[in-house]
Amino acid sequence: MDKNMLEEMVSVTKGLVAVNSINSNDGGELLASQYIDGYFKKLPYFQEHPEYSFTQELRADALHRRNVFAFVKAGKKETKNVIIIHGHMDTVGVDDYGNLKDYAFSCDKLKEKFLEIKDKLPKDFRNDLESGSWMVGRGVGDMKSGVALFMVLTKYFSERTQELGVNILFMSNPVEENLHTGIINALDVLSDMKDKGYRFLYAINSDCVTPLYPGDTTRYIYTGAIGKILPCFYVNGAGKPVADVASKIVTSVNLNPEFCDGAGGEITTPPAVLKLRCRDDEAFLYFNYMIMYKDTKAILGLLKDAAEGAGEGYEVYEFMQIYEMAKEKCTSDFEKYVDDLTADIIKEYPDKRDSAYELTKRLFKLAGIDKKAIVIFLAAPYCPHNTLNLEDTYEAALQTQIEKVLDTMAERTGETFKILKFFACLTDSSYLKIDDDSDAIASLKGNFPAMDMLFRVPLQTEKELNIPALNFGVFMKDPHQWMERLYVPYSFGVLPQVIMEMIKVSGEPD
Repeated sequence: MDKNMLEEMVSVTKGLVAVNSINSNDGGELLASQYIDGYFKKLPYFQEHPEYSFTQELRADALHRRNVFAFVKAGKKETKNVIIIHGHMDTVGVDDYGNLKDYAFSCDKLKEKFLEIKDKLPKDFRNDLESGSWMVGRGVGDMKSGVALFMVLTKYFSERTQELGVNILFMSNPVEENLHTGIINALDVLSDMKDKGYRFLYAINSDCVTPLYPGDTTRYIYTGAIGKILPCFYVNGAGKPVADVASKIVTSVNLNPEFCDGAGGEITTPPAVLKLRCRDDEAFLYFNYMIMYKDTKAILGLLKDAAEGAGEGYEVYEFMQIYEMAKEKCTSDFEKYVDDLTADIIKEYPDKRDSAYELTKRLFKLAGIDKKAIVIFLAAPYCPHNTLNLEDTYEAALQTQIEKVLDTMAERTGETFKILKFFACLTDSSYLKIDDDSDAIASLKGNFPAMDMLFRVPLQTEKELNIPALNFGVFMKDPHQWMERLYVPYSFGVLPQVIMEMIKVSGEPD
């Protein structure tokens, strides 16, 4: 990699880290978008073509956060083919840095402070710091370095459009660290481009890649994204205590490997209980449930079995059943009633999970059920799962293309690469492609109370876009931890070459 490009990637990363863009803070994500947009606005290409550099404000966002886009048109040939390069600009908080948190947004000062206390640091962390090959700072790996890498590559392509055989769309999104509303809003822009005839070959995220075990130096490339649902249980004891039943549901589901999903050596973590609240004859509990292949309909079946085993004498319902029962009892326009009720509930219960719970409770009451019951429903956030479908001709060819590029780059760089199907952490890549079929999507929507109001995900748009979601990530250790650090030689030396090679071969004649 050209030394000047590497140095610029380091410099831009430091500049991005210096912007406090903790998710949902008081305007930091907006400042980050302004930093990124300002970078492009200064480049000659975008001064000549100002319409190719733009931002998109998120709908109904109190902090006025924005997505940032930069489009570079291929000059080698006329084409509607597009490759997306994208990443998120927000970070988690800094309280884990303790008395060093004031330095968390300065890569250089934080490193100085760490070296002052190096004898107190874990050996692996200390060795990395002293090697001079690692950067530290909140968001340095997850994932401002990935955004910086793509910013500099976009600049590089903008200066060499005559060598570019495919259009490039840079995209950076806020709100990745919780509700993913940045990428969800961005789907409108992508859909508009599709309507204008553009074809998205694939998207490359550079969300951070970490060692899978101590000493692991394999560079993992992912061809898809793990999914997540948040299954919830409302337990109503019809006047009787429910703590025992609720605890049995937790015992049955929590950390139970029988609920894991996966194949071919890749497997999800088991469901983890996040909340259990009992009040007299009612309980509310929910779980993180990670997905690779299973569809929502099948998962709800498994959870229904668990609830039936836990609650002897309890009737178990899915939310969609309660919805229909309540609809029969309603004497007015039921859909309007639910919309108005949801709007009132949101004002009282701003947490989207509590809102879904309260709506479920009230529809349960309207349905007139007077016996012990358990209602299973879904709540925010929801992340679709996707990976390359090797039975699809185009996606199989893309898999082969990736393999050839990695073989070439392994020989050229001496690195060891390995392709895995699912990026194992929650990521914006989930929202570019959805593998569930229509029945599974119908089950998801039917059992997600007021989904369009509480967590609007344009599932049909995702299905129509169907953009293969690849992850060629920067290499780091300890994401979301105070020892978060980025390995520069690979992230800014080798990885850009890999991505450039992918783009080069994708722009060649078929």
